[in-house]
Amino acid sequence: GWNAEWSSITGYHDVFFFPGKTPIEVHHQHASVVGPTLMPPQFALGYHQCRWNYRSEADMLEVNDNFNSHNIPMDVLWLDIEHTDGKRYFTWDKHNFANPKKMIDRIAADGRQVVTITDPHIKRDDNYHVHSEATAKGFYVKDSSGSRDYEGHCWPGQSSWVDYLNEDAREWYATLFKYDRYHGSTPNLYTWIDMNEPSVFNSPEV
Repeated sequence: GWNAEWSSITGYHDVFFFPGKTPIEVHHQHASVVGPTLMPPQFALGYHQCRWNYRSEADMLEVNDNFNSHNIPMDVLWLDIEHTDGKRYFTWDKHNFANPKKMIDRIAADGRQVVTITDPHIKRDDNYHVHSEATAKGFYVKDSSGSRDYEGHCWPGQSSWVDYLNEDAREWYATLFKYDRYHGSTPNLYTWIDMNEPSVFNSPEV
């Protein structure tokens, strides 16, 4: 017969079995636990162009124009972390992406969207509004003491992680995507959450 084995290094883990007789039944059973799958926007099913990393607005627009010149269908252009101001999410590099709205509108005029990156970790910088707000509101995951904000190393350097199990923290984080908070964003700008697992580069496993 078939055998399966699970092991956990620390603590317990939950395992769900969905014994549906057909894939559709399994899907319905799975949805009863995690919720139904949301319908993606139509453009999300098209061709996405991404690399690490487009250097500037001019670079982005050149790529966009080259797809037009070669008559290659393309629906979305993605921007990785280097478009930000020092790896601070919800910001733009002031020199290389000085006019993000103009760039996005130019790409949108060709029927395309732009996607920018965000990550679960936040750069620890007292002059960075996202970090200062999360600190003041107590929205970071705590260390083993239960009182100090957990700190670790990730792409921006020293970072902390928002406690997304905290409903108030989730609601606050959602406000960061609003047009009046994410300056330079437009209805044609979307985001992807990269590294949705809590990656820590100086963890005990490294």
